[in-house]
Parts: sequence; structure tokens; C-alpha cells
Amino acid sequence: MTVAIFIIPIFIAAVIIMWVYETIMGIIEDIEFWISTARLPRRTKAFRKPTRKTRVVQRNSGNRGTGSVIYLWEAVDVESYDGDPVYKIGVTSISQGTTRIERVARKHSLKHRIERIEKTIGSAFSVEKALLKLGYAVDMDGIDGHTEFRAMTQQDLIKANRIISAAMV
Repeated sequence: MTVAIFIIPIFIAAVIIMWVYETIMGIIEDIEFWISTARLPRRTKAFRKPTRKTRVVQRNSGNRGTGSVIYLWEAVDVESYDGDPVYKIGVTSISQGTTRIERVARKHSLKHRIERIEKTIGSAFSVEKALLKLGYAVDMDGIDGHTEFRAMTQQDLIKANRIISAAMV
């Protein structure tokens, strides 16, 4: 009985500390998200703050899961109707490396050139959402991740590189 008297308060204190930690981390992530996207235009529904549930899943996944690496590659032999180069934006994990990029390009017979592949601070999903605000959508139906292909001007590409650089580890 005396052991329980000491263990129960310690357990309760540990639960409270974990709750406070999760709350503070959520607030910090909110601040980081709003700072990183404050200068981006807010035109589409894709620009939404992630929900608490989404943040917890992404934070707990760490390097073992997906979502810690952002990539941007050019589909070399594809042009938009305006003649702008077409880029694929996506999220992968450290363990996948360039495998995902190469698999998609090979499956659809696309020549590719990797522009950026970088480990991010926190979740790469918020970076991806910010990048998908740049440029304009191109018709790539039938290709894996077709909604993540964007035609970008040189100015858009410069902005994309700045967003990625700001989110790097």
C-alpha cells in the first residue's frame, strides 16, 4: 500500500507533464506554420491550418514514417500550354530517398531532373501545401500524384526554393 501512495502521484504528475508538453508543442507548431506561410497568397482551400489530429500524427511519425522530406523535380520533357516547365511537388520519407521520384518517373516514362530533395523541420506536408500555391495546375491525369504537378515560372521556382530553404533542417 505504501508503494502505491508514492507511485500514483508520480504517475499523475507524468500525465500532466505530457499533456502540457503536447499543448505547448501544438502552439509552437501553429506559430511555425503561420510564420512560414504568412507571405503566401491565400487563394484556395488547400491553404488551411492542419488540424490538431493531423499535427499529432505527423509529429509522432518522426523519421521512421512518411512526411519528413519534401521534394521538387522537373518533368524535363513536359511543358505547360504557356511553355513553362512542369514540376512535381511531393512528400516522402528519409528511408525512401529518391526511390519514389524514380518510380513515378519510370512508370510514366518521364525524364526527370531533381530540383530539391530536403529534410524538413517538422512536417513536410505544410511545406507541400505552401508549394502547391505556386504556379498553376497542369493536366497530368493518369499519373501518380497528378494533382501535385505544377507549371512554374522562374519567379515561382525562386519562391519555391525559398520556401524549401526556410523549412530545412
